[in-house]
Amino acid sequence: MKAKSLLLSLLFILFTINLFAIDKIGNTNSPKAIFVTNIMPNSATFTETNLHDTILPIIARGFEYKLSSLSSWLNSNDALATGTDTFSVTVNNLTSMTQYDVRSYIQTANGKTYGNTYTFVTPAGDPFFPSVITMSPTNIAMTRAQLNGVIISDSNSILSQGFEWKLLDSTTWNIQEVSGTIISYILTDMLCNRTYEYRAFAVTASGTCYGNTISFMTPCLETLGEVTTLQATNITDSSATLNGYLVSTGNATSNIELGFVYSNTTNPFIDDTNVYKVIVPYTIGMTSFDTIITTFYPSTTYAKAYITNSAGTYYGEEININYSGLSNVNNNQLNIKLYPNPATSLIKLIVNGISGETQIIINDIQGRTINTTKNNPLNGQIEQTIDLTKLSRGIYFINIKNSTNSKTEKLIVQ
Repeated sequence: MKAKSLLLSLLFILFTINLFAIDKIGNTNSPKAIFVTNIMPNSATFTETNLHDTILPIIARGFEYKLSSLSSWLNSNDALATGTDTFSVTVNNLTSMTQYDVRSYIQTANGKTYGNTYTFVTPAGDPFFPSVITMSPTNIAMTRAQLNGVIISDSNSILSQGFEWKLLDSTTWNIQEVSGTIISYILTDMLCNRTYEYRAFAVTASGTCYGNTISFMTPCLETLGEVTTLQATNITDSSATLNGYLVSTGNATSNIELGFVYSNTTNPFIDDTNVYKVIVPYTIGMTSFDTIITTFYPSTTYAKAYITNSAGTYYGEEININYSGLSNVNNNQLNIKLYPNPATSLIKLIVNGISGETQIIINDIQGRTINTTKNNPLNGQIEQTIDLTKLSRGIYFINIKNSTNSKTEKLIVQ
């Protein structure tokens, strides 16, 4: 009887050890090998096809990958995957002409079980691979947002381009093709108080190039829009051009109205006595807006840009307009492109129709000079990349000026 009890105890201990061992190292269906496909200069797809039945529930499954030159996996990347019997993930942060090691794993409460290590080498990059930049979203509202990006290529190698977007907790990317260098797309029918993420992309014969992924949250409370009043131009004794910049429409989606108010008394508001209101037609995606007024006061005129939505009315700063009897410097011949705008680190400035030594002056919203450079146009054009990394977030003005021309563009640094 005592021998039988000892035998049963031994069998129980062996069974318990066997259960732990099966769960810890996996069984015949534990990860053993993976497939590496779609190997591009900067990306690859990892796929594990073996079954993963374990006694304890699987907490996570995925892949670890590292440079083959590293001696250990301590600094490896961890790419979580979804799926059950077969799971897969694509990584997009690889370097061309580089050797990597990758292995699959499953994780239970007892730790990770690894498959065999697979080695692969990324090919050389396409010399004409496009530069893809995902820019910050604008005009974020409860049910819509504007996606922004820049795609630059030195050849005609792009097969398709645009944006991929999804809810943060989704595994499926939606694709929207958009043409052009500075690209944008109005995303509609969104859910409020949800986090979305998106990225710009460009497809060539060598593969897909992605910009960085940006996430943002849609609000659920209606907020005011925002505009800035710019200086008036083309001032005569009987007319002037009022200028404004649309910063945001807010997240209210109805009753959007844009324009200017002006009067011969300070601080004009809509519906005040002796105040004129001029409505500028609003279109989705617009930024700068202007209007010509001909009802002009012989003395000082006070003007403000405004925007109204279902949350209320927001007014820009007040400006004073005085006619001095002198015509403004002619700037009609200047053609200025400034992109991306808003920007975070770099902007591209292109000026056409300019001659002679030209100053490029950056001022802040208080009128202080931040930076001044001098340029000599080539064939009537100036092309310059401006570093914004030392500028704080806010509104700035870039003034293009030579002996006969002067024109100002507004810049928003995010």
